[in-house]
Amino acid sequence: MGLLSWLLSSAKDTVSRIMLIIMITGIMAFTSLHHRIVGNVDVFAGLLSSLKISISDYIIFESLF
Repeated sequence: MGLLSWLLSSAKDTVSRIMLIIMITGIMAFTSLHHRIVGNVDVFAGLLSSLKISISDYIIFESLF
């Protein structure tokens, strides 16, 4: 998503922005990266907000996911 933001800020034409969005989100959809991103955000938010999740739990989750 950082790549998408960077590319959109550098694109000046509306059509090129739309094409970049379609290309990047298409790649994420076809390679199932959206599950990886959502899972990472979910566990990281749990790490920040709960005492039940430790840094070692987060690292184990990232290495197995």
